[in-house]
Amino acid sequence: MTTDSKQANAPETVRKNQRSDLDFFLNLTDCRGNDVGWPEHDFVLKFYTANPANAHTASCIGGKCTNCFNDNGRIHVMIDKPRMGVGRLNVEVLSMLPNSIYPDGTQDLYEPQPLNIMLVPGKGDCGTTAEVEATLPYIKGEPFTWEDFTPEQIAELQRPATDAAERVNGFMETASGAEAQRVTDENARIEAERGRVVAENRRQSDETARIEAEKLRQKAESDRQEQEVLRVDAEKERAEEFEGWQQQLDDKADRAELSDVLSRDAEQEIEQAEPNLLVEALRKTPQALTDPERGQVLDNLGHPEFKAFDMAWETMGGTVIESGVTYEVNDATGTYADAVKAMSYYTERPRMDLDKLCFAKTLKLLPPIITPNAGKISLANAFQSTYGIKKIVFKSTLPGGKIYVGNAFATFNSSAIEEVIGELDVSEAQSLYSSFVWSSYMREIRLYHITANVDFRYAKNISLATLQYAVANAANTSAITITVHPDTYAKLTDETNTEWYQVLLDAADKNITFATV
Repeated sequence: MTTDSKQANAPETVRKNQRSDLDFFLNLTDCRGNDVGWPEHDFVLKFYTANPANAHTASCIGGKCTNCFNDNGRIHVMIDKPRMGVGRLNVEVLSMLPNSIYPDGTQDLYEPQPLNIMLVPGKGDCGTTAEVEATLPYIKGEPFTWEDFTPEQIAELQRPATDAAERVNGFMETASGAEAQRVTDENARIEAERGRVVAENRRQSDETARIEAEKLRQKAESDRQEQEVLRVDAEKERAEEFEGWQQQLDDKADRAELSDVLSRDAEQEIEQAEPNLLVEALRKTPQALTDPERGQVLDNLGHPEFKAFDMAWETMGGTVIESGVTYEVNDATGTYADAVKAMSYYTERPRMDLDKLCFAKTLKLLPPIITPNAGKISLANAFQSTYGIKKIVFKSTLPGGKIYVGNAFATFNSSAIEEVIGELDVSEAQSLYSSFVWSSYMREIRLYHITANVDFRYAKNISLATLQYAVANAANTSAITITVHPDTYAKLTDETNTEWYQVLLDAADKNITFATV
């Protein structure tokens, strides 16, 4: 049979899902094309894809068959819970031909070859029993005989056989048991490796939880220190105010000087002696204003000390909830002190010195960031420890509204940011991997024109819209990988979850692979 005719008669390739159980007929032929059917000798079939270490074995030794059976004179193979991975299925056929010239009484012939079954990550063909073909390295019915060897070769072959004659019977009896034990040991090894992988995944998950707990602890400690500073400042102000009251009391007339006044009748005499005495006496006793009283005082004063600040706050995009008390920007609410701290960043340079935000742990309000009219901004380390900020708004004055990013290494590492508003053009960013988005809080971020690997491994709540945007607007010219959290990867690879699974298919069309850790 010519090569062309063999290719013409080759069975059609069958596609099967990599995790589905398999069963198929393995049709064996010898070197002349004769149908072997069910072999009369012992055999071992080793099935694998890319890595032979993940192989599944079927065998029939000494009449005991494992993972296969005689189906009307044909070999019917079953593979339960395959772990061989994606790729073309291969088989290595070990034929154990009876031959007395060998010490163990068998001639072992190996023949590795590909089969017409392809294991794929997605949907396979209809679930029918496939048929595959394999060729054996011998001619049916024509084993080697003594006449095929020279006397010298026979003598050389007989020497170890004579020395081991007493052990031959034992070898014959234990060969089948030894192979069965080897298969059992290999299955046990595979199960142990599976357990190790599960334990490692659990360890990584626990480590991630520990890192998140440490972040929360650090944030709580930072908040506590900030509150302690505010408490100390308030205590100092109270002490200074008390010292002023004490001085005012000392400046008042003593009891002897008022003796003539105190001897008169009641309030009228007191008023005549000193009209403001009662008011001054009340003022000498510290009294905290109630909220309505404080609001009335501010209304009476017209908030003159806050008007300029309030105007500046509204100009840069914030909202004044209560003048001198509560301020809001980017869906975040804070005190007047928080607003002053945020304004100090903004007024120093309207387009923001982003490097100064690297360790701004106590910052709770962040005005919109207006990018320059030309050039790129660097986001390197910009927000990695800003635990008080949950939302960032970028605004661009350029046509199209894109924010052009240069360096973005370790940008959102350990931050508490959940949402980034604005389209970030990262086509020239030096790195979007490593610790770019190692924040577990990130949900929404728009990355435009990705050209390199992207790391979302810790962003367990990353949204479908974020991944759809990244894939739809990718600009890579070679293969890249987007690493996601295991929960996200499970949704992407679930064929029944149509919206998420479509992202996986769209990514493959753009030479983008999703992976997890």
